[in-house]
Amino acid sequence: MKLITIIFIMLLTNTLTSIGLNIPSSALMNGCSNISLLNDQPSAFSSNPALLNPGIESTASYLYNISDLPFYGLHINIKYRNLGWSGNLSYLNHSLYKEISAITGLNLDLQYLRSGISIQYLHVNISGYSQKGVLLINGGISWDVGKLTQSFYWINITSSCIKKNILPVYFVGECCYNWDNAISLAIGLEKERDFDFSYRFGCKWQFFPFLGLTSGYQYQPERLSFGVMFKLIKCRLDYSVRTHKELDLTHYLSLSYELFKN
Repeated sequence: MKLITIIFIMLLTNTLTSIGLNIPSSALMNGCSNISLLNDQPSAFSSNPALLNPGIESTASYLYNISDLPFYGLHINIKYRNLGWSGNLSYLNHSLYKEISAITGLNLDLQYLRSGISIQYLHVNISGYSQKGVLLINGGISWDVGKLTQSFYWINITSSCIKKNILPVYFVGECCYNWDNAISLAIGLEKERDFDFSYRFGCKWQFFPFLGLTSGYQYQPERLSFGVMFKLIKCRLDYSVRTHKELDLTHYLSLSYELFKN
């Protein structure tokens, strides 16, 4: 009960400014410090619209290992030639706070240059406040230079508000070096309006076709993460865990199926 109290004091302080936090969308994102360039699964689009991986993915978690703070996600991506569509739905549920996020958007893949834009509908229900829904627009771009992939994405371009409070606006830059087909190293820099920069480092190691590992480190605030990937033909199971300076571990589990790329 003490942990729940801490979370919701943080959440409700400063009148709604903590709505729409950048929660990892999947086990892979949770296991590599939320760096989207390391995510080759459908959930990548919900964070960075420049990245679209055809398939279906579902995610479940108890944030900070609290049984009555569940988080669920569903991601569906379809791609035809160089044009892709994505639909994403996530649900954070607690008796004091409920958040539903629905994201849809388009992605254009020109082989070495990718871009995307998404529209997000965010509906929140906070105990003591009336229910409220708001639209956000997100955008991203990604490009390749040899073995180096770089990306920039902007969350809440419209600076949308709830009850005259601007929801979090994120500017995120990432760079990933693909050492070979098995090892990828990445760094991310995130800036939220009115907050200091947050630095992230991540690694993905696919040492067998059916088995891989992820790890990550975040500075400001300091967090460590680890994950494991199991793949069988087109199906994949991801598990990850992430630390928190003051709260308990957050465990994620994701199941995905790769769709055919036209």
